[in-house]
Amino acid sequence: KAFASAEAEGALAAACDILVRIDPDTLVLKEPSDLALPPGISVGYVPVHQVLIASPASRPPDEFWTEVYRVLAVPTGAAFTVDTVMEGTPVRAYFHAGLMAVRPGRGVFRQWRAALLELLRSPRLRETTRQDQGRRMSLHQAALAGAVLATVPRAQTRQLPATYNYPLALF
Repeated sequence: KAFASAEAEGALAAACDILVRIDPDTLVLKEPSDLALPPGISVGYVPVHQVLIASPASRPPDEFWTEVYRVLAVPTGAAFTVDTVMEGTPVRAYFHAGLMAVRPGRGVFRQWRAALLELLRSPRLRETTRQDQGRRMSLHQAALAGAVLATVPRAQTRQLPATYNYPLALF
């Protein structure tokens, strides 16, 4: 996801104002007008659906998230709170990689690819993900969160409706 999105962003940055990354198994049931980002908004996102490996806002970041933020140089305090879609649990900014709208000139998807590579180079994260299948499977989403938090001010982000990117597996 990160590599294909980065390639598309690089190829299309000069040709389009908004680029939407959407999983191929997503079914669109009505016009997704909120993907047309208003001026001043660089990222439209959907939070993760469940807590799973997310960092609950009620506790300090654990070792995994502390290392993600350190490796990706996420500024202290940049991880704003979002609520998981299914549970409504407040977690630090953690986005579902199945759907995201960006301004391609900002380079968010290219930063996502770079962030994933940096996380894969971290010996601490390699060990953590080797031992934890959930974190291994979701490392790309942790990289996406870190990439957005490190490069886009919160005021330039917009949460998309919860009806966007509803996973059929949870139906």
